Order: sequence, then C-alpha cells, then structure tokens
Amino acid sequence: MEEETPFINDVATRSFRDVADQDYITARICYRQGLMIQFVWMAEQAIEKYLKAILLFNMRSTKGHSHALMAILDEVKKIEGMRLDLSDDVIRFISYLDDQGSNRYLDKPHYTKGKELYFLDKSVWEIRRYCKYINQEIPNRSGGHKNLMDIHINTIHSLKETKRPHKFRLTGGYLEKVLEKKKHLQKDSLIWQNLYYGNKYKSQVRIPRQMNAINPTHILHPEHIKHYEKLFQIPPKIKTQINNYNQRSKRKKT
Repeated sequence: MEEETPFINDVATRSFRDVADQDYITARICYRQGLMIQFVWMAEQAIEKYLKAILLFNMRSTKGHSHALMAILDEVKKIEGMRLDLSDDVIRFISYLDDQGSNRYLDKPHYTKGKELYFLDKSVWEIRRYCKYINQEIPNRSGGHKNLMDIHINTIHSLKETKRPHKFRLTGGYLEKVLEKKKHLQKDSLIWQNLYYGNKYKSQVRIPRQMNAINPTHILHPEHIKHYEKLFQIPPKIKTQINNYNQRSKRKKT
C-alpha cells in the first residue's frame, strides 16, 4: 500500500480538497447574492469533501457515506492518532448542514438564522487544517520507523492559539493559490468579510445577516399529499409528519 500513497494523496488533494475549496468559494458567492438554498448546499458539499479528503490522506475509505456529514465526521474521529480540535459551534454547524444541506429540492422546511457564513468560514478553517498527509513515517536510528502524526497534530493545534488565522497556509492549496494572485477572479469572493482567509489581519467583519425561512408546498398544503407522492419524493420523516397532521385535522372535524 505504501507505493500507492502518493497517488491516493494526489486524489485527496486534487479531487477532494481542491474541489472542496472551490465549493467553499461558490458557497460564499451564493451567500453574498442571497441564494440561501444554494449557499447551504454548496457549504455542505465543501465540508463533505474536506472530511473525505482527511479520510483519504489517512488511507481510509470514503465509500458508503453519501452526504451524511456527522457519520463521516465519526469515521474521521476513528482514525488512529487523530485528535480533532473542533469548536462546539463548528460541530453544531456541521450538524445543521447535515440536516439542511441536502435540502436542495426544498423537500422540507428550509431556514437560515443569519450567521451561517461566519460559521462556514470558521468550520472550513478548522477542518481544513487536517487536510494534508500527516500520517507519515520516517526511518529512525534503530532501523525502525517513527510516525510523525502526533507532531503534525500538535502543530495543527498550535495554529489555533496564534489569533492570526489568516496566516495559515496549506502547501499547494487551491485557496492559497487564489490568495497569492493579486488579481485572481475569485479572490474578492474568498476574502470578502472573511475573518479566516485573506492577506491581512481582520479584527472583525460585517457580514449581512441573511435570515431566511421557506416552507415547501407539501407543508403549506398537506391535504394533497396523495397527489404529491405520486410524482415526487417526500422524505419519510416529513411524510410521517404530514400524515399525522392530516389525521389530527380529520379528528378535529368529526
């Protein structure tokens, strides 16, 4: 498997981490333009690919996880030697994306509370620190090998204490390439009101609060569920809620 490591790492970098970086920038564009359903979906896609990149960098399978972010996060935590240092609000945001991210067909109520962009920026920064090859070994004097993962993890964790998150850089990272180019087309979208990514320190940002709530038609008019489910998929949980509502309504009328 050792001879395959460089190629797996290349897949993790180019197909997962780099694409996640692009999803992240796309999510920020959607937020700025008020496209909140699209923002949440692209945010989910970014976090999903970052977590799967961590699995690949540690020779773990990404198969069978689909869009279940909390389940993928649990798999990352199982990696031997992995000590994830994620803030409580980052964990809550991942859980929010796990619930709302895949709601791209508005098959259940959609909502944002207004601080999602800040939490996305923070989540990307905290998770992305681990998106590199840290589970590596080097020969030691006794003829064996020394694993460097614990050293790398300690370095990653020390970054959080610098209070200058914008100074963090991943070697060869897509976001880093965007930041390095003075006139990169995507640079403004990346650094706009971003505490975590930019070329200079920001003590605060002024992110417009994009509060949003939308109910799908089958929630607003649940009495027509028999017609809806003939033509499109309704999540089982929502379908149960609608049926329960309809039954209660019938009992009230009788």
